[in-house]
Amino acid sequence: MPRPAERTASTGTRIRTTPTLLSLPLLTPRLRLRDLCAADTAAEIALLEGLYGDDRVTAQMPFWPYGHTATVNHVKRLLKTQQAKQRRAYELVVEVRRTASFAGLCGLVVTTTTAEVNRGAPRTAELGYVLAANRWGHGYATELVQHLLRAAWEPLGLERVEAIIAKDHRASAKVLQRAGFQWEASLPRFTRVRGRSWDCELYAAASAPPAPRSPRGGRRG
Repeated sequence: MPRPAERTASTGTRIRTTPTLLSLPLLTPRLRLRDLCAADTAAEIALLEGLYGDDRVTAQMPFWPYGHTATVNHVKRLLKTQQAKQRRAYELVVEVRRTASFAGLCGLVVTTTTAEVNRGAPRTAELGYVLAANRWGHGYATELVQHLLRAAWEPLGLERVEAIIAKDHRASAKVLQRAGFQWEASLPRFTRVRGRSWDCELYAAASAPPAPRSPRGGRRG
């Protein structure tokens, strides 16, 4: 099966918006999503190394930079993308607002080119996120995924968002389903990392999740 960026959609009439840049940071009720800080790359590298160095976190992650050199190069690439005039990649640090403490990473990367969109492909992005183990079980993943999609959908002109997760990663599957993603395909032996092949699952969303209703509307969020 081709990688997500290689797939095209059936032809049809679409109303498209001109992509713009996201206004950062993004604030959810409990979280702050911000760019990496170019003024203190050593601190940012240390945060990522601590996250990716936890076996509990990476046990079901087929995609991640391995080792100090790979992490340093990864951070350098991310800082470079932040300066792009037509930015396509947003990998953001997730912090708990109340304590200003590190919680993890999340991101969207636009995977379709302008040429592909002009030929009729939906403007597509790939979603990813990872939380530190001590942040699990608080609903942060659901909160950040839903807010990121709502905040990015119109500014980036998105028509489709994909997410690829390890097979049988039930926690991530539930997070995606709550955000309106649907399972689309199994991806056997999708990648090979750390000496093993990874079977993955493809999920996709065709619209942003609806905004939460006010408690005055009679529905508790």
